[in-house]
Amino acid sequence: MPFFFNSCILCAFTTNYAGGSYNLPIIREMMNATTGINIGPGQMLDIGERNFNLLRIHSAEEGYTRSKDKLPKRFNEVLPRGASTGSPISEDKIEEAIDEYYELRGWEEEGPSAEKLRSLGMGEVVKYIE
Repeated sequence: MPFFFNSCILCAFTTNYAGGSYNLPIIREMMNATTGINIGPGQMLDIGERNFNLLRIHSAEEGYTRSKDKLPKRFNEVLPRGASTGSPISEDKIEEAIDEYYELRGWEEEGPSAEKLRSLGMGEVVKYIE
């Protein structure tokens, strides 16, 4: 939902502070009154996802692609105490998780796939990624 809030120019921190069950219906009502369109919860998620994919396209244009999606080396270090003591996360596992994330998002190395953009009703944007 944060990307929906961002597209409304609302602070995700303050809108989440009171909890979604309180804020989301109010924000939805506000959007419906402002636009005259009856936006449902699913559409709010779709708007946020389109926003997030546009952000990712822009990031790719600036050189931020899959090859730069890395976690700090600190994540590979052995933890001195706690539930995961002595069990660092291997770089391979991190890369595997990031690859899975990309797959779930419908992204390729350079960002959102043409298929993903079309599924979001963003076919007109495809020409900018090809």
